Amino acid sequence: MLRWFCAVLILGIAAVAADAADKPSGVTGLYLTTRYPALTVRAGETTTIDLSLRNFNLPPRELALSVPQVANGWKATVLGGGQPVKSAFVPADGEEKLQLRLEPPSGTGPGDYQFLVEAHGDGSTLKLPIIVTIGQELPAKLKLTTNFPALRGTATTSFKFKVAVANDSGRDATINFTADAPRNFQVTFTESYGTQQLTSIPIEAGKATLRPAITSSPCTPRAKPHRRISMCRSR
Repeated sequence: MLRWFCAVLILGIAAVAADAADKPSGVTGLYLTTRYPALTVRAGETTTIDLSLRNFNLPPRELALSVPQVANGWKATVLGGGQPVKSAFVPADGEEKLQLRLEPPSGTGPGDYQFLVEAHGDGSTLKLPIIVTIGQELPAKLKLTTNFPALRGTATTSFKFKVAVANDSGRDATINFTADAPRNFQVTFTESYGTQQLTSIPIEAGKATLRPAITSSPCTPRAKPHRRISMCRSR
């Protein structure tokens, strides 16, 4: 019984210590913050920014939420629990997590776009400026490599190449496969582990995939040695 009581006491002390560690000492007030007040996004995409409304050492408060400054043509919405909200209740020593969804107008070009989020309540006004930058979009950059770029065989030899395709651009891309081969050669592209023929594959930004390409020659004495497989392209 004594051992059980000591275990419960230790757990209780640990819980209190952990709770105290989460509360900054000497801090009192309401705070509206975000981890990334200035960020860069891609043109034409809706952006969602995480917000945090925190209450340190004050009674529970209800705060009205608004976005009084919005970049021209943009649509700004404050979300709570995935739904648009106009106010939020923050318990004593608690936190309410919110989101700011920003939707740019069609044709928005590169530049800096400024927004201001505010929370009002009980004579307090919290202001959070946010800057969203739309940068120049980089063109697709692909890299095609193989361990053995040149192979030798007879007029009836089938040549198999394992080809790695890397998408080094800043956005996802669909890669189309084409081939430039000598006369009497047939080129096909298949899955890494399978026989399914491919004409294109999607590759996420900054990632690579491995696809073998199989080149076969008809049975003819006039067939010349295989030279190479051409580059692929994206769309």
